[in-house]
Amino acid sequence: MFDRSRMSPDDGMYEHVEDINRAIADVRSGLKREIKLDNSKVNLTVFVDAQRYLQAHIRRALMFLDGGKHALDGGYSLVALTCARSIYESAACIYDFCERFFLLTAAKDFEGAARLTYERSLAIKFDEFRPVMNQLNLKPQSILTYIDRLSDEVPGARRAYEQLSEAVHPNAFGALLYFEAVDDDGIARYADNPDVIDTYGLLVTSASLFSLIRSEMFGFLAAHARMIADEMQDRIDDYERRKAAGLTSG
Repeated sequence: MFDRSRMSPDDGMYEHVEDINRAIADVRSGLKREIKLDNSKVNLTVFVDAQRYLQAHIRRALMFLDGGKHALDGGYSLVALTCARSIYESAACIYDFCERFFLLTAAKDFEGAARLTYERSLAIKFDEFRPVMNQLNLKPQSILTYIDRLSDEVPGARRAYEQLSEAVHPNAFGALLYFEAVDDDGIARYADNPDVIDTYGLLVTSASLFSLIRSEMFGFLAAHARMIADEMQDRIDDYERRKAAGLTSG
């Protein structure tokens, strides 16, 4: 997807381009066309619902990645920066959700994991559309809360996010920095794709977050497998107890 030849060897991502491309391909391979809903068991249902949440956010991240690349190739650099910023948001949401989900399921707190999943999946800004569900907080948190948590894993994430925000938000100085350059002759000149901003490098940097997204996807699969293994072990232990008590025919 990304080509190292379009980057400066001094770019911190230069040596990681192939790894980034592999991570993106791995994340794409995790997309599903459908998910079978199952309400028979709480601990199984919570993994199904969590997977639905992840599918939506992974698709969001990939759509902004692809859209950013198309925009950049089409000469719309500012749109590409907007997409790069949105990738940080998706990665932050995925990371925060998964890390909390892993802790809850590892402790076999499936009700807590279900509550987390519902709150993240159903949160909406408009009061009139917000579902009324007991003991659930469906008011969305500020994205900066998740960006700051992402910074614990990806140093500098908050700084990078705010730099992208400075360019894509309608801040007066941010717009001037992007479109305007004042020459030594005292003339302000304007360009839609200024050379002073390495948009390609910034998009690659945001795409590096797909390595983190891939890791969280693999962690989710491991947590699911652990839950199934624990359930099987519980059945074996229950059978052995009943067998020892003479309650089985085997």
